[in-house]
Amino acid sequence: MAKVLFGPIVSEARNKEGSVVFSRGPYGAYTRAWVDPDQTETPARKTAKDRLAAAAAAWNNSLTPNQRAAWEHFAKLLDYRDTFGARKDHAGRTPFLQQYLYLDNLSLPTLTDPPPSTARLHLASATLDYQWLYSMLQLTLTWPPGQPQPPAIIYATPCLNPAANFPGHRFKQITTLPDNATYPYELWSSYSAVFGTPTWGDKIFVRARPVHPTTGLTGVTLMAHSTDPQPADGCRVYRAEGRQIPYLGRRRLGAQRRWRAPPQTPRKRRDRHRPRAPARRSRRRRSPPHLRALAPRGQRLR
Repeated sequence: MAKVLFGPIVSEARNKEGSVVFSRGPYGAYTRAWVDPDQTETPARKTAKDRLAAAAAAWNNSLTPNQRAAWEHFAKLLDYRDTFGARKDHAGRTPFLQQYLYLDNLSLPTLTDPPPSTARLHLASATLDYQWLYSMLQLTLTWPPGQPQPPAIIYATPCLNPAANFPGHRFKQITTLPDNATYPYELWSSYSAVFGTPTWGDKIFVRARPVHPTTGLTGVTLMAHSTDPQPADGCRVYRAEGRQIPYLGRRRLGAQRRWRAPPQTPRKRRDRHRPRAPARRSRRRRSPPHLRALAPRGQRLR
């Protein structure tokens, strides 16, 4: 998706032109590629729809007019910036829905009154360690000194090519981390429940989004990635149960046997005692002797 900044000649663009869609959102105009929407109902999609419906119902039915006015004032205190650095003002419903969705996702109590502060909690670094052979996918998050450790929402991508550097919009939520989580945090079971068992030699991207436990405001999201290391020198790769596994010896992998290519059919050998067929003579006729004698010097006639 690309942001567009119009000028005095062209001020607006809408609808679709070829495979490009022109639209406008809260942060300004943008273009995106046209895609055929997939409306297949999944458990994760149904959970997200139900959570959003509950948040909208809470804004319409659970808040008083004074509380809605307080959220409108709180939205003006938040500094929303688009790609071009321009400030964008939101309605009070936007921060209310955001804190409701994040806190409900973390199983924390939601807010009816706006928080007294706009402070956010941020991450210092994120590190991912992925080793397929030992079924290990560990995430380590660090925080700035003196800052409390907030809960976080973890997103991940399916297994990608090792040369991939831009995961795009392939992230899906796999788990949430409490505020008292111990690191490194093991993600193998959570990842396998969403994407299946990871494959050997691929790259995985993980994104961590910290959430303030009392205000619902999110901090800067950090992304980490890791590629399964290649086997050590001298190790071979064999195929077992439809998967490629680095071969480290029978002592390491037990009774599993190394895969070998099936033998090729040997070429047929000619019988030595069978006589060869006579060579086929060329059908091209030679020129008569008198014409060969009359040929110019340096040119021969057959």
